[in-house]
Amino acid sequence: MATWLTGVKRQSWGRDGGSFTTSPDKILLHSTETGSFPSYGGGASAPHFTIDLRNGEVRQHSPMNRAARALRNAAGGVQTNRDGTIQIEIIGSCDTSFASKYGYPYVPDMSDAMASRLKWLLEKIHKATGIPLKTSVTWKKYPSSYGNSSVRMSNSEWTRYKGILGHQHAPENTHGDPGDLPMKRILGADAVKGGGGSDYTVVGPDAPLGLYDKDGDGRTRVEDWQKDALGYSGKAADGYFGSDTEDDTKALQRQLGVTDDGLVGDDTLDAWEKAGKPKLEKDTKPKPSKPSGNAPGPGYDFPWPKGHYIGPKDGPDRSHSGFYKNKKWSGKYDEEWLKALPEQLIRRGWSIGKGKTYLSKFGNDGHYGSEYAALIRAFQNTQGLAVDELGGREVWDEAFNRPVT
Repeated sequence: MATWLTGVKRQSWGRDGGSFTTSPDKILLHSTETGSFPSYGGGASAPHFTIDLRNGEVRQHSPMNRAARALRNAAGGVQTNRDGTIQIEIIGSCDTSFASKYGYPYVPDMSDAMASRLKWLLEKIHKATGIPLKTSVTWKKYPSSYGNSSVRMSNSEWTRYKGILGHQHAPENTHGDPGDLPMKRILGADAVKGGGGSDYTVVGPDAPLGLYDKDGDGRTRVEDWQKDALGYSGKAADGYFGSDTEDDTKALQRQLGVTDDGLVGDDTLDAWEKAGKPKLEKDTKPKPSKPSGNAPGPGYDFPWPKGHYIGPKDGPDRSHSGFYKNKKWSGKYDEEWLKALPEQLIRRGWSIGKGKTYLSKFGNDGHYGSEYAALIRAFQNTQGLAVDELGGREVWDEAFNRPVT
């Protein structure tokens, strides 16, 4: 089992809750009751993950084969942190008045884009641990969820449960977070067997999926839009409204002759339906040029040892982010090699640089961040590679050695 998720920033204080008493079988959701990433008392009360749904930033604080420390555990009862529980804190509040007073996100009121970002993290954890992506508990609105409420589990219910639940369900605890989360919009109706939770579609400038409700049941799913309008299939239809989905939505809007703002609202849906619901024309997507029989440009060999890769700044020693100039590899610093990969993709026909499709904000600066990760992710999808947003030998060889097709 992978213990650290790839493509996720690490923020560890070197503290965890000890070994698990059983294999991971639960994902428990909290709300931080803050507006930014907490320090968790130097890790004394840290979960495994913290996510900011506003921009999708995720930080992992401890490995998934060790317990977290975000739940109360009373002496003489059941294990809470250690009972196979992977814990996620969501930045924001479950209390409407508290959120309003301090300007924090009100977590249960998450937009479709935010729900998509949370689902993305849940799916990554599921793939690493096998924890089922389903919930059979009732998600109660705060403050009714506080204390010994009707949704608080007994010790035996807790130990038997497998799936997704909240702090409000954990025995030996009193907190009522994260409130009535819209679990049907996060997981899909088929994965939700319990009750409660808000069940509505959020429409607004921070809800890119907007109004596309395929089944007319009040729910919107990114995966539906990706398949029906953008022509995605297989792993590409991942249900995450990231930069590639936004860029392709803009391309479809240009194809339809409407404003290319990346938001699926009334104008876009009306134009799409009137046009007969066409899929994005493939020649409007960023893709390589026509076959030439050879890979363009210089054929650089992978510059790092086996097992190394282009990845986040706070990754292990084998992760090369371009931020450090303490050693040259194959005659160049990491920053130069990180510039070389996008330069090669430009030769292959990709739109890369400031104001373009990829690396649009900072350009090709030789540093790994969210834009660089999105570029690798899109290239991996295009080439049919496993998607992990890391630039290992396979990605490098595809870019520098495989002929353009």
